Formats: sequence, structure tokens, C-alpha cells
Amino acid sequence: MFRFITADKLPENVILTDDPMRVEMLAAHYINDARLVSEIRGMKGYAGIYHNVPVATISCGFGKTATEMFIREAYSLGARCLIYIGQCISVVEEYSLMDIIIYKKYEGRLTKNLITTAKRKKTVLRFDDVYTNDRFWLGEVNENGHKIVDFASEGVYEAAKSLSMEALAILVVSDNTLKNEKIEESVRQSGLHIASQLAFEALTQQTTNAPRIKTNK
Repeated sequence: MFRFITADKLPENVILTDDPMRVEMLAAHYINDARLVSEIRGMKGYAGIYHNVPVATISCGFGKTATEMFIREAYSLGARCLIYIGQCISVVEEYSLMDIIIYKKYEGRLTKNLITTAKRKKTVLRFDDVYTNDRFWLGEVNENGHKIVDFASEGVYEAAKSLSMEALAILVVSDNTLKNEKIEESVRQSGLHIASQLAFEALTQQTTNAPRIKTNK
């Protein structure tokens, strides 16, 4: 069977993101003793230590299905707590570029850790509904009344819930279609430092044997 992650084993704590160049940035800036543990079809993974906690960061490519497949394989290799760092699109005026968005439907220990970390760093988090549609750029612009469109978070939460993992998606506004604004490509790849800092801090506060994701449904 084809493998999406070539590592023999992963630590319990994993940062997942779409862009392999962003993975290289995360490994260089945040992980001590980072070593390449996975490389296949352009996707990369590094493992090492963050604040004395074993962590890994892995790229998964674009879209809900790809994200879910990588999460399931990461789980089979030992991952139990996972944060996805990605981008999203605002279709309303109220959100600005680089705003940090959290899907308000899901709550768990990682979310609580994130809120605590954001308060300590005096960083504003915005909680809202998120509509996942990885065909958005093909012209399917129906956002079903939501203000934020992304390409992966539904897959993150669905996969994690089915596996009883603790998971969180941290999204950064990269485009505002109403204002016709977008961040530069270099920022997309390597400039999401505030969200990345929050993710590593929130993840490494987490303990093992995480409970099933709680929802407000």
C-alpha cells in the first residue's frame, strides 16, 4: 500500500500544514535537533524537540481529502495530538489579512491551551464558523452563508474525531475576496510566525491519551 509518510514512527505531538516550504521554516525556527524523517512526492516531515517535548511537523498538500489521509497515517505512526496550520479566505469585510481564525464549533484541551497562550502573548483570536471547500478556486464560490472559507479544517476534525485524537485547526486569513486583497506568496510559505508560535506552545502543553473531540452540536 502507498505510504504518505515515510517515517517509521512519529512523536505524539504533530504540527500539520499544507506547504512543504512552510514545514522547512517550522523545522528551522522552532524545532531543536530537527531531522528529516519523511520525504515523498515533495511532501516533507521533520522531527525533533520543542521545549523538551518531542514534536514533528509534516506537510500534507492541499485539500480536505489529502489532509485526512495524512492525519490517519500520522495516527498509525504514533501521533495523538495534532494542530493544523493553514490559510483561509474571508468573503466579508470584517476580517483583515493575517487575522487568526479558529473554528468555533469545536472545543477541547488544545483550544483551551491556545486561548491561554494567545492571552499571554497578547494575540487576538477570532472564533467563527468555517466552510471547507477545496474547490473554491475552481469557481464554486457558494460559501453557504459563512464568512470564512478554507480547504482542510473539516477533514482535520472529521479524521481526528473518528480516531479519538485531540486536534485543532489554526487558520490565517490570506485573502479577502470582498476587498480584493491577498498576502504575498513569500508570506504564505514562511511568514505565518504568530500562528506557528501559538501552535507549538498550545501543542506542547498537551498531555497524552487525549479524549475524543467535543462538539457543540
